[in-house]
Amino acid sequence: MIMKKTILLFVLLSIIASSTDAQIVMQVEKPITDISKLDDSKMQLKMLRESEYTNLKYELPHQRLITNRILLSDFSNKARSSTNVNKYLLDSAVTKDINNINVDKWGYTYDSKGHYLTNYVFTWNSKISKWRNSTRREYICDDYGRILQSVGYAWDTINSVWTSQDKFVREYYNSDLNNIKYNFYEAYSWNSTTNSWNGNYKRIYTYDSKGNNISYIYFDWDSNKNSWLNSYKYEYSYNENGLRTLYSKYLWDNSLLSWTGNFKYEYKYNSDSLQTYYAYYNGWNTATSSWIGYTRTDHAYDTNRNQILFSTYSWNNGWIGLEKQENAYDNTGNLTLDAYYSGWNATSSSWIGIYKQENAFDSNGNQTLDAYYNGWNTSNSSWIGSYKNIYSYDSNYNTTLEEYYLWDSNNNTWTGDNKYTYTYNGNGYEQTSNNYVWLSTAKAWFLYTITTYYYTAMAVGIMPVIQEKTSVFPNPASTIIHLNGITKDGNITITDINGKLVRSQNNVSESIDISLLKSGVYFLNITSSGNKASTKFIKK
Repeated sequence: MIMKKTILLFVLLSIIASSTDAQIVMQVEKPITDISKLDDSKMQLKMLRESEYTNLKYELPHQRLITNRILLSDFSNKARSSTNVNKYLLDSAVTKDINNINVDKWGYTYDSKGHYLTNYVFTWNSKISKWRNSTRREYICDDYGRILQSVGYAWDTINSVWTSQDKFVREYYNSDLNNIKYNFYEAYSWNSTTNSWNGNYKRIYTYDSKGNNISYIYFDWDSNKNSWLNSYKYEYSYNENGLRTLYSKYLWDNSLLSWTGNFKYEYKYNSDSLQTYYAYYNGWNTATSSWIGYTRTDHAYDTNRNQILFSTYSWNNGWIGLEKQENAYDNTGNLTLDAYYSGWNATSSSWIGIYKQENAFDSNGNQTLDAYYNGWNTSNSSWIGSYKNIYSYDSNYNTTLEEYYLWDSNNNTWTGDNKYTYTYNGNGYEQTSNNYVWLSTAKAWFLYTITTYYYTAMAVGIMPVIQEKTSVFPNPASTIIHLNGITKDGNITITDINGKLVRSQNNVSESIDISLLKSGVYFLNITSSGNKASTKFIKK
């Protein structure tokens, strides 16, 4: 069994070598050690792969190449869950060039639990045909196999002794092997002059009750005092849903012996976890020990999660408005307000409007208001109108009222332009049309003309049978309507209540997409086999 494992490992190592360097061939020098009752090596492998090990290339220079790819290759899931199985750890490997000349050799030792103890690297001395010491690393691990300390040594060929090189020390926040977190992490290098360790850097982490990292302090080494010196720190905070609400960085001021702000991000969210506030600060006022802002955005949403506010700000000893977009929607999702502001009036501390569109709809989805404003009165911070239209409909969706207004800039109000009222007979045809004009002196409408329409019944060759058999469902509809009683050798046109053509289609189909139409009443006109039919539907 061991022989099979050895052969398999040899093949895998050869494949790795060919994929990483065509000039290098790696071989296992001797069979992999059989260690029983060993802790799960998957955790060890996880430790090697942790990105937090920024100095992994110094701590485990060859594990990444060999162990990461092979250590677990021979373990089945069943074997991993067993408490009494044989597991295999790499104890040595040899690298040779394409001429079968030795290049270097790696060796590994483990404690009784399979945790790392030492890692040796040897280089080949071709003059005397012997292996020569190169580097060595010693490890101290916790009960979970996580590295607590590692010390690196280099071989002094002149004095034939090992000399210290570097040291890494760390402490873990908890025992969660799937989410590695540190309490601190320290890196040292050896000072051969003083025969002592000099610090390179140190990091300290703190966490809230939910395990979220709330601070991270980085230290440099003060060689004069042989002690750690503050360098910079990060601070974080989170809301009850775990969303980050603060991310800031501070730098240590040696002259003031205090922290000074470098940058800060602030975030806020509503009850649906939608972001409602974002602010970025990129400077620090040393006189007031306060942040200097750079940019900010505000958001707001209605109960249907539609965004109804988006505004941006810049900093000038306080937040100054740049742009603002306001929207509003009715209960059926129709846009009822679209307003845009650009610029800030410092005198009145208010926005400067650019345009505004107001809409209103009745319960059947018919538009009853269409008003547009295209200017701003800075003296009283109010809108300047352009036009306004008002509509009404009867129960059959026929238009019964149209009122048109223009803006009176002298009086800052709406003034009438034209007004029409309509009535319909029992067949749904227009019967009367009244036209009104605006009397500015009375500020009221005045009836100007009355038009009455008369109709004569006559046969025009339209077969009533197609009208009886043709139907639309569902009605009202919002996306797709389906047709009954049609053939496919004709065409379809759709018109709005004003007779405007909004869509035409050849080759009649049984389903029609109306999702792009505005809400309202429409007429579907079908021509098929020389016959015509018309039916009404409502777009929600």
